[in-house]
Amino acid sequence: MLQDDVVNWRYQEAIKDLEAVRNPIEDEFFKNQAEVEKKAVELFKESPDKATEFLTNYTIECMDKAEKAFWDLNFTSIAKYTNNR
Repeated sequence: MLQDDVVNWRYQEAIKDLEAVRNPIEDEFFKNQAEVEKKAVELFKESPDKATEFLTNYTIECMDKAEKAFWDLNFTSIAKYTNNR
C-alpha cells in the first residue's frame, strides 16, 4: 500500500499532507536551480567530467531527499488514514 492509494481514498484530507511535504522540496529545488546551473557551467569550463560529476551528485542528493520524503509520508499516511477508514 502506498500513499497514492491513501490519497485517493481520503483525497480532501490527504492532499494537504502531500502538499505540505512536496511543496517545500520543490521550492528548494527551484530556489537552488540558478546556483546549480552557474556552478555546473563553471566546472564545465574547467572540465566536462567535473561538471558531470557535480550534476550527477546533485541529482542523486535531490532524489534521495525526495525518496525519503515519499517513504516518510507513505508510512505517516497509512497510519493516519487507514486506522480510521
